[in-house]
Amino acid sequence: MTMKTTAESNEALVQQLARQIELTMRQREELESIQRASEQLSKELNEARLRSEKAAQKAEYSDELLRELSQLQESYARSSEAFRLLTHEHDTLLREFKQRSEEFSALKVELAEVTSDSLTKREQAEGLTRMVEQVIQEREQLLAEKQQFEEHLQRLRDSQSSALQEQSQIREQRDQQAVEIAKLTRWLLSAEQRLAGASLAGSKERPANGSLKLKEDLKLLQQSSLFDAQWYKQTYPDVAKAGVDPAEHYLRHGGFESRQPSPHFDSGWYLLQYPDVKRSGANPLIHYLLDGEKQGCLPKPEQEQEHG
Repeated sequence: MTMKTTAESNEALVQQLARQIELTMRQREELESIQRASEQLSKELNEARLRSEKAAQKAEYSDELLRELSQLQESYARSSEAFRLLTHEHDTLLREFKQRSEEFSALKVELAEVTSDSLTKREQAEGLTRMVEQVIQEREQLLAEKQQFEEHLQRLRDSQSSALQEQSQIREQRDQQAVEIAKLTRWLLSAEQRLAGASLAGSKERPANGSLKLKEDLKLLQQSSLFDAQWYKQTYPDVAKAGVDPAEHYLRHGGFESRQPSPHFDSGWYLLQYPDVKRSGANPLIHYLLDGEKQGCLPKPEQEQEHG
């Protein structure tokens, strides 16, 4: 009678453990589904990063926003690494669970073979009970890890939403900058046409037939460290090919065509920065040497001066 009762009790324990194993396998499938969702989110974030990089190439003024987006991406990468580590730990637990299941199967076979020794049966039953309790504890641990995975996934989704908002802001700023660039392009085209006309006819202060003013300006250029004749010919091979004096070419044409007399002076930027010089028809470098430097004008953008 005692052996029958013990066998029935063991059979009940076996059935309970089988249900626990089935529940654990379903939980594993749920974790794999969460992992696939995380990979999809990672793919979408990469696509968002690619679109942001393309937008950044067309909008040089959006660098700061792109750096912020890069920081978000780095944060996402760190989160992905943490998720990978958690997944690795989960796989380790599953392998251990599989090993324990195999051990349980072996115990079940041994339990079926026991027929006479009641003490041995009771000890095996107690061992089986401890195994079941351990499986239950592992199941509870897996449930806790599942909750952590779900919370982590929600944080990833929140990060993606924030990144998409940043991308939308970048797109709006890029569109605004495109409008401004279009306006500036039209203005530059108009300015180039006017400069082209001035280059063919010569400026009022430096007529094409030569004058005392032209000679004075040539002498002023040759004495200035801001004009480098050798650099000018190397930078603009059409001048060297034409066989003209580089200083005279810059005075008559180059200064009004946004050509630089040296790396230390930006003619086009100077005319844009000081439109009164452009309206006067004066050569930008001559104006800077005679008046601009005294008035506090800059020879080129401040950022380039710092790097220069």
